[in-house]
Amino acid sequence: HGSDDGGSVVSAVHAPTVLRDSDDLVEIVLRHLGYVDDSDNADLDEAVGVFTRMDFNRSRLSPFWHGADERFVSGACARRALVHAAIMAPTSDGQWQRFDLDSLLGFLVTRGVLLEKSKKRKQVIDSLQKRHSELGLPARRTVNAAVVDVFRHVQ
Repeated sequence: HGSDDGGSVVSAVHAPTVLRDSDDLVEIVLRHLGYVDDSDNADLDEAVGVFTRMDFNRSRLSPFWHGADERFVSGACARRALVHAAIMAPTSDGQWQRFDLDSLLGFLVTRGVLLEKSKKRKQVIDSLQKRHSELGLPARRTVNAAVVDVFRHVQ
């Protein structure tokens, strides 16, 4: 739970993790939840955007967006600040949606949107990026953002 003493608990499927408030808290939490990594999803601003687009997270963030000027919330720094505030809020129970890239890719394969899932990650990512482009979706800097775009497009 967020607390007045600067600690926050983040949990999902795995065991809860206690974190101290810091400038890089949002990155640490998003990394823990699978939104940021050191390869295909290294862009923190885009990871924050993906995190805030996930239905469960969006519903948990809505009290923090409520009344905010849309121009303010659309900026990457502002979104990061609002996510930080939500994580650290005393009312937060630390429950956030993990990003499960493999499940989303599997769904797209079963729907016929992507070719049969390859055992080689690079081939799956190449297929995803090709399909993303074919659908005319906006360019993305991370695989997670591209898969969410394609997923939402075919739903």
